[in-house]
Amino acid sequence: MCCLLLVQVHSLIGDYHTGLQCLFPLNIFDKTHLYTPLISSCHITLFYYSSFAYIMLQRYTDAGRCGWVCVVGMRGEGLKVVS
Repeated sequence: MCCLLLVQVHSLIGDYHTGLQCLFPLNIFDKTHLYTPLISSCHITLFYYSSFAYIMLQRYTDAGRCGWVCVVGMRGEGLKVVS
């Protein structure tokens, strides 16, 4: 939880690199150890702020990975294609 607050604070003051360095102890792309359904809003918020920091640092591939996790997490089961 404290890592999430640090990322939020650093994003608000515009220090995106330090915000991402606060997440270094966590492997945010490893779903087995980080995600729990009990705190899914915390998980989505973490990916939202890290995605924004990646965009501001012009690391668009990493931002896309984070953004995709946010979209899938908000939808619950994932995106469903309507044909």
